[in-house]
Amino acid sequence: VLFEFFFWVYFFYSIGLRLPKSIVAKFVLILVFLGFAGLVGYNFSSNHFHHYTNSIIFILQLSFCLLFLNKIFNHPPKQLLIKNPIFLIVSGLLIKCAIAIPIHLALVIMYVGKQSAVYLYLFPLANIMVITMYVHFIYAFICIKKEYNNIIDFNPKIQ
Repeated sequence: VLFEFFFWVYFFYSIGLRLPKSIVAKFVLILVFLGFAGLVGYNFSSNHFHHYTNSIIFILQLSFCLLFLNKIFNHPPKQLLIKNPIFLIVSGLLIKCAIAIPIHLALVIMYVGKQSAVYLYLFPLANIMVITMYVHFIYAFICIKKEYNNIIDFNPKIQ
């Protein structure tokens, strides 16, 4: 889960999502990473994984998605959004995080066991959201392959 978070940080950084250069943004970023490092240290010092860490990671991923959507709607691309692979990846992650946060926190706050009815109804819903995210990823990959095949001119003649 922690490596996945750092992967998403790198992904959003590589697509051009940057924070404003103000002092307040840098201070908030430093506080978030210090808090995250403290949380990681606390998890590694204990013998079990705390579910609040997963919830915080979901909230941070959701905030990255919202920052990206703010950027893309302020400067819209020339391509249709439904065929934009980056938008598809971010929208898949947004759907997963937006549904997983309330479900995960509800399960943690109510402290229901794996045999309770609430768990048996909510856990498959969270899995459906993960499947939805991966369907978005697959469609983004298909869009990338279609663009790549349109760029290459396959000439049957060998020169």
